[in-house]
Order: sequence, then structure tokens, then C-alpha cells
Amino acid sequence: MGVSGHDNIIKMAAEVGTEVVLPCEAQGSPFPLVTWSRNGYPIPPVTAGFTVLPSGSLRITDVRLIDSKLYTCTAENPAGNVSLSYNLHIQAKPRIQPAPSILKAMLGHTVALPCVVQGEPRPEISWFHNGQRVGNKNSTPLRIHPVGLADQGTYECVAKNSAGKETLEIKLEILGEYHNFTSSDPV
Repeated sequence: MGVSGHDNIIKMAAEVGTEVVLPCEAQGSPFPLVTWSRNGYPIPPVTAGFTVLPSGSLRITDVRLIDSKLYTCTAENPAGNVSLSYNLHIQAKPRIQPAPSILKAMLGHTVALPCVVQGEPRPEISWFHNGQRVGNKNSTPLRIHPVGLADQGTYECVAKNSAGKETLEIKLEILGEYHNFTSSDPV
């Protein structure tokens, strides 16, 4: 029979929303019966989103995060049986929740720049101020205390994982108490 090896576990990764085919090209005489299980439980023949192809391979359409499981294909005929397992890990690109593109803060006060991120695996977050790295990795929100004029400018929150990256840009404006002195003002 042509399923390679015995009790092999193959790691596979796929992105949310894509289609995955887990190969199980069984051969033999008489032709083996192929069954699939997920985390040790048989997958019923009619399961939405799951199709066993004529070759014996399993097609999963529109994968979701909850499809990260151990899939095992078993091929058996009177001569015996073999199995092959796939450790399927579903990934999701980082998604940053929308935030105001301009924030204003009073001179000397505290400001917190938001960056709420989702993704699988957990994205790594980096902050940049006018192109220069600032703050600690994975610190969110980015707190600036006290705010000074030098803190004005463009901040970027960059979220990265093995599935991709996303960037959020926030412009920070500092509001201060400005006095215009003229020669007629008392000194």
C-alpha cells in the first residue's frame, strides 16, 4: 500500500480562509478503504467544508482557526493498514483594530497610543516614531509621560507574524500654552 511510512506526523501550516488538501494517496489490491479522523475522532462522510477526494486525500475548504488539529488518514485492506498524520496549524495575518489617525495631547500630560492586534501566531508589535524605533517590543498601548514637544510627529505600530504584517499610523500633535509677548506687555 502506498501511504508512506507508519504513524508519521507531518506539520502543515495554512492561512485562514484558504483551501487545504491533506494528501493520502492510498494504493493496493484490493483498493484500500480510506478513513479520516480529527484529534482521534472520525470525520463523518458528509461534513460541511470537508471532502474526501477520490484519491483518498482530504480537502478542507475555507479553513478557520478552530481547524488547527491533528488529522489522521488510515488506509486499510485485508493485507493490513497504514496511517499518516498531519499536524495542521492555521495562521491568521495580523489585524489591527482601527484607531484615530490624529491624537492631540497637552504638553506635560500622559498620552497612550492604542494598538490592539489580533493574529495567529500572536503577532510581535514594534513602535516607530518618525521612522526611529521607540518603546519596548510588544508594549501596547505606547505610553508617553510626560509629553514634550519632541514627542510630536508620526507613530507607527507594526504587527508581524509568520502569516504577514500590518501597520497602523497615528499622528501625535502636542498642544501647549503659548504666550505671545509684545514690547507693551509688562515684564
